Amino acid sequence: MLENLTPDNFSEILNENFVLRITDHEDMNFELLEVNRMPHGRREGGSFSLLFSTVSEPLLNQGVLPLTHEKLGTLQIFLVPVGPLPDKPDSMSYEAIFS
Repeated sequence: MLENLTPDNFSEILNENFVLRITDHEDMNFELLEVNRMPHGRREGGSFSLLFSTVSEPLLNQGVLPLTHEKLGTLQIFLVPVGPLPDKPDSMSYEAIFS
């Protein structure tokens, strides 16, 4: 599924939430803040990166996480924490790169 996704798939849902199930009773929302096209990638459909924002705690290690979106379903996305947003010190941003 991931190999078929393009930047346009994500641009259509910019500022919408993805959900990570932490426990049976706890979810984390990841807001999609940015979709950035990367000009020199070899990926069919184009290389791109995504930037998500969520709460600062719990801090998640980099790795593959199952993020669910109502239109795209559940996607296994490799996310890397990049730090809090400048205007939201209690947040944490995570980046995914599709290359």
